[in-house]
Amino acid sequence: MLQKQRLILEKASISVAASNDEVHFGVGKLGRLSLESYSELRAGRYDIDKIGAYSYMGGGNTIMRNISSVGRFCSIASNIIAGQVEHPTNEISSHYLFQGFWGRLKHVQDFYDNTPAWKKSRALFDKKYGDENQKIEIGNDVWIGEGVFIRRGVKIGDGAVVGARSVVVKDVKPYEIVGGVPAKHIRYRFSPSQVARLQKIEWWQYGLKLIEGVDFTNVDVALSQMEDKLESGDIKPEKFDTAVIEPTGEVIIHSAAE
Repeated sequence: MLQKQRLILEKASISVAASNDEVHFGVGKLGRLSLESYSELRAGRYDIDKIGAYSYMGGGNTIMRNISSVGRFCSIASNIIAGQVEHPTNEISSHYLFQGFWGRLKHVQDFYDNTPAWKKSRALFDKKYGDENQKIEIGNDVWIGEGVFIRRGVKIGDGAVVGARSVVVKDVKPYEIVGGVPAKHIRYRFSPSQVARLQKIEWWQYGLKLIEGVDFTNVDVALSQMEDKLESGDIKPEKFDTAVIEPTGEVIIHSAAE
């Protein structure tokens, strides 16, 4: 990242906890990244459409790509590999050459000229594996441990926990704890009734306002206290300032008041 980008992000209360040369926007291409205030980026490469307030991620060799959103209050450890490109397994070969990606070599270009099937293979590849397909979605209040691999298209629900070094190849339900290779169900964080109440409240939509003054060490007490506060009608969902990093590298701040 550039120093001027860093300075603008800091004006929006977005922390960059790494040197400029350790943070990269875009993986293989430049995308558009939107960050809410109070989020934090550490070392890594990021191809994410939106990151919510109070979420932090990165460190080590983090590569997070092809992700549509990371919710608020997410704790994402270092060395995450997410959204890497996949290969077709139902054709003669899984090699990228057969989708037309190796035209830089003259003899391969001659092969393409004489083998029109590569165009069909490329169209199928773009439809199934293209950059705008099978995006990962990470909910709110999600904890992802160190060294986790997340396959394209996976959805990780609100409140979920993914154990360190897990390989996540299918969706993780809200408040589910998973781990292993491949990641499997371990247990839910809370009872079904507690999860239902948490999903209804969506406390993260209110920033810190709803949970302020609440005994969050006791889930049942916290739920009752938050429900009472919402019943009063005095607390509204909170909007945050947002910094948008355009593909050109320009950083634009949008005020929550807009």
